[in-house]
Amino acid sequence: MDLKPVYDQIIIERIEDTDRPIYMPNPDRTGPKFATVLAVGPGRPSEYSGTMLPPPPCQVGDTILFHGGAGTMVRHEGKDLWFIFPRDMMAVVG
Repeated sequence: MDLKPVYDQIIIERIEDTDRPIYMPNPDRTGPKFATVLAVGPGRPSEYSGTMLPPPPCQVGDTILFHGGAGTMVRHEGKDLWFIFPRDMMAVVG
C-alpha cells in the first residue's frame, strides 16, 4: 500500500462478516463495526507543548471495533478504505 497516514490517523478496511464473538443488538449503519488496521500514523504534536504524542494504540494487522459513523472513506486500488482517528476506536479485539 502506498498510502501513509499522517499524524494520528489510522487507515482501516471494514470487515463485513458477522461471525464475531461480540453481540451487537442494533447493527445499523452508525453502530459499532469491525475493521482490520492497514496503516497507522506516527502520532501528532501536542497542541500545548509541541512534543510528539504517542502513536495510536493499535498496530497494522489488528482487528478493531470502532464507531460505524466515523471516518472518511476513500477508494484506493479498488478497495474502500477508511481514515479514522484514535478517538473513534472502541477496542482492539483479540
